[in-house]
Formats: sequence, structure tokens, C-alpha cells
Amino acid sequence: MFAVYLGLALLLTSLQLGLAYLSTRDAVTQELKAVANAFEPGLTQALWNYQENQIRAIAQGILSSPVVSAVRITDLHAGIDVNLSSPLHSAQDISTQSSIQYDYLGAKQVIGEFWVYADNRVVLARMRDGVLLIVIAALIKTLGLLWIVQYFVRRMLVRPLAAFTAHLARFDAASDLTPIDTRIVSTLELKRLMRSFNRLIFRLQKNELARLELMATLEEKVIQRTQLLDERSHELRLQRDYVSTLLDVVPEGLVVIDQQGEIERINQHAALKMALPFGSKNNLFDCIPDNQQDVLRHCMEDILHLGRATCEVTLTQGEVSHNLLFAGTLAARQPSVKIVMALIDISAQKEAEAANRAKSRFLAGLGHDLRQPANALGIYLSVLQARVEGQDLKALVAKAIDCRATLAYVFDSLLFMARIDSNNLLPQPHPVALQSVWDRLMHTFEPQAQEKGLRLKMVPTELVVSTDAFMLERLLSNLVANAIRYTQSGSVTVIARQRQGVVSVGVTDTGVGIPAGVRQHIFDDFYQVNKSTDEHHGVGLGLSIVSGLARLLKLQHRVFSIPGRGTTFLLQGLISNDDRE
Repeated sequence: MFAVYLGLALLLTSLQLGLAYLSTRDAVTQELKAVANAFEPGLTQALWNYQENQIRAIAQGILSSPVVSAVRITDLHAGIDVNLSSPLHSAQDISTQSSIQYDYLGAKQVIGEFWVYADNRVVLARMRDGVLLIVIAALIKTLGLLWIVQYFVRRMLVRPLAAFTAHLARFDAASDLTPIDTRIVSTLELKRLMRSFNRLIFRLQKNELARLELMATLEEKVIQRTQLLDERSHELRLQRDYVSTLLDVVPEGLVVIDQQGEIERINQHAALKMALPFGSKNNLFDCIPDNQQDVLRHCMEDILHLGRATCEVTLTQGEVSHNLLFAGTLAARQPSVKIVMALIDISAQKEAEAANRAKSRFLAGLGHDLRQPANALGIYLSVLQARVEGQDLKALVAKAIDCRATLAYVFDSLLFMARIDSNNLLPQPHPVALQSVWDRLMHTFEPQAQEKGLRLKMVPTELVVSTDAFMLERLLSNLVANAIRYTQSGSVTVIARQRQGVVSVGVTDTGVGIPAGVRQHIFDDFYQVNKSTDEHHGVGLGLSIVSGLARLLKLQHRVFSIPGRGTTFLLQGLISNDDRE
């Protein structure tokens, strides 16, 4: 509080000093103007008569004034310039200037300039007494406030604090839990402090009673905790037996081994898969053929370093071979290493993969064998169309050509899908300018879009990605063709966006849309949303090829659709070539 008051006193004193200075300066300025006005008539006559000596005499007379420190008179016609300064003053901080005019034949003529200067020290000398009075008044106010503050501090703080300190000393020496009398003080803050101290004493009294009660019941609580611990131990034993039973009924094989491969626990399914007696304690490596033990050993090393790993081992029982997938995880390191291995029989999966590869090879061969007759059929139909006459025959041949084109598209799609499924199609990534892909898509699909009255919009882009150009163009071609096929009015738009070095490509149409219940199936082979009412001659392979190519290019594909308003297919994961470099 005192600091705030002192600051305000200093601020007010400064303002008073500033106002006194400005008032004194204005007074000096007015005196300068009065001196100038008094000498102006004689100076005007002297300037008109070109009397330099008289001009200097007037200047000396002006300089003799106690408030004037310098005079300057300029004769604009004769070129006379009189500049005098008082030897006692050098600074010329205050000035007044006026033009000397002579009335000649009723017309005013400027014949000279007249400056009168005053030193700033004149202002300071005149306000010295006033400054002294202001400072003395400020000191008296400050000292008076200081005495008042000191008096109230002693009365309201020092004496109550002394009494409070004495009470604390008694409390510390004799553990006196008597509350202090708060009526000895009038200060709100000290009352709050003493009341807080009394509340502390009250809590100590309650804690003392609670401690005595706790000591009285401690033995009883120890007995209760011991009984509870025995009950929990019994529950843990039951849970252990339950887990042991559960391991035996799990449909997959489970085995627990140590760091050296010694079997500590094995369930019935794992024992059957490895032809071991149930509950045996053999080493896991004794159940594995010698030529595959290194595979299992490397898998265990990966588990110890990474926490989990998988490996594939082939076990032969008589004339039957089983492909087992060992999926291991690190269960514990302390006090000893424990590894849990799950044994999954993937023989059926292997057979399914072999059958799928055989199917792919068959489809590839079939597509290759059927493509040549289909091409020949197209040539013959083109020749036949040129030779037949009559509108009925020409329409019939046109339908045959259309069917041949659909058949060729199916053959081509089957062959392409077979190459994808058989892993014979591997991406060859290199820098690809997306704008060049846009141009080729526009050249290919713009006539189809115009024929249906649609706007095909390829948003210009300067992005360059690292990918397989052929696969990306084939993927986008299927999406654009699909969008045009299922859009009756509006537009089809292709756009690319980049964020943090990753490029996304979207194909948006204003077509019929896809119902929410079938979106999870649209990427399946030969799947069509509604085959009975499909008027677009689709065979259900376009989006399946999109899914396969996206998998090969390591892209994520997502679909957003509103039935009746349109669909957007989004490809995510293209790496910007600039970011990669």
C-alpha cells in the first residue's frame, strides 16, 4: 500500500513540476513578445532609413532586458544582418519571431525580420522557489503517511504476531492444544490465520482420538486381512486350475517353453499335432526335423528380441505332412524366460493357395487361347458389316460386334486378374507425372462422356509420384469407366491432393450411388449390385481389378457414396517423388 501511495505521490509531484515549467515558459514567451512589440516601431523606422548604427543600438537596448539572451535583426533590402548574444547566456531555447512591415503609400511592405531569444535557464531560475515548495510538500506528505503506516503496522500486526508467536512456542514446548483467542486482533488476515491455526488444533485433537481408536482395533484388522489373504490365495489356486483346464480345451495347440526350448506346459491339441504323449516334458526341438530346427531357433531369437514372431514348420507323421504355423510371444523374462507358442495347422490354407494358383494358371491359359478366336471373330464381323445390305442385317451384325467387344473385355479382364492372382504382375516404380496420366485418360474417355452428355473434368496438377505408370493408369481407367457407366447426368471428376509427402487421388461421379449394405462386396470377383436390372453391360471385374492393383501398389482404397447423388473412390498412399528424394 505504501509503495502504491509513494508512486502516486511521485507521479503527482512530477505533474506539478511539469505544469509549473510550462506555465513559467509561457510567461517568459509573453515577456519576449512584449519586448519585441515595444521596440518594433523604432526598429521599423531604422530599417526603412537603412540606419545600421541605429539598428545595432536598438539591438543592444533589447539585449539589456533581463529576459533576453539574444537578438537577431535582418534587413531584407540592404542585406544588413545584426546578430547579438548576451555573454551570460548561450542557450537560446525560447524565441519569438516577427516580420517588420512599413506602410508605404497605403501598402504594407516587408522590409525585415526580427527574432528575440530567451535562455531556458531564465525559466528554471524563475521557478526555483516554486519547485522547492512542491518538493517540500511532497516530502511532508510522504513522511506523514510513513508514520501513519508504521503506527497501524505496530498496532495491527506486530503486537498480535508477538502474541501468536508466544502461543506457538507454548504449543511446541508442551503440546498445548488450547485454541488461541482471536479477539486480540482486529486485522482480517491475522484473524484468518489464527482461525486456521485453531482448525489445525481441532484436527490434531481429532487425529489423536482416531490414532487411539486405530491402535485399539489394529490387531483385529490384522486378523481380518490375514483371513482375506487366505481366501484370495484359494481363489488364485482355483483360477490356476481353471486356466489349466481352459488350455486343454482350446481348439489350437498351445505350448509353454523356456529359453532352451524345454516344454514346461503343453495342451492336448499341441501334443497330438507333434505326436507327443500328453503332459510330456520333452524339448521342443526334439519334435522338429533336423532340417527345420534352425527355422524354429531363429523364430525364438526374434521372440526374445522383438517380443513376438512367427515361423512355418512342416511335420511328417507317417505318410501325412502337416504345415504348422508357430506363433510365439514372450510371456515373461523374470524370474526365468517363458515363451508361449501357438500351433496352427495351415495345411488346408496351403492347399487352398495351391488351388487358387492352379485356377489362375487355368484362367490365364484360357484367356490366351480364347483371345485369338475373339479377335478373328471381330475381323470377320467387321468385313461382314461392310458387305451386308439392309438395315435389319446391319443392326444384327452391329449387335454381334458389340457382343464380341464385351467378350473381348471379359477375356482381357480374366487374363489380367489371373496375372494378379498368380503374382506374375510386379510393379516397376519410377517417377510418373500425374498430368500425363490425366491427359491419356481424357483422350480415352472424353468421347464416351460426351456421347452421354457428361462433363469429364481432370483437375490440373503438377504432382509427380513414384509408382508403376501402367498399373496406376489401368486402375484409374477402370474407376473412370465405371463412373461414366453408372452416371446418367452431371460430371465425372478426377483430382489429386498432396499432404505431408503422401498423394491421394479421388474419382467422383454424380451417378446412381451404391447402397450401404453392398459396399463391402463391390470389390469381389464378378459381383454386381443388381444383375437383374443392370443396363450397363458390366461383368463385375472392374472393381476387383482395382482392388488387386491397389494391393500390388500398396495403396488404400476407400469408397464414399450417397444413393441417388453419386460416389467417390479414394486412393491413398502414393508417395510424392519430391518427398522421396
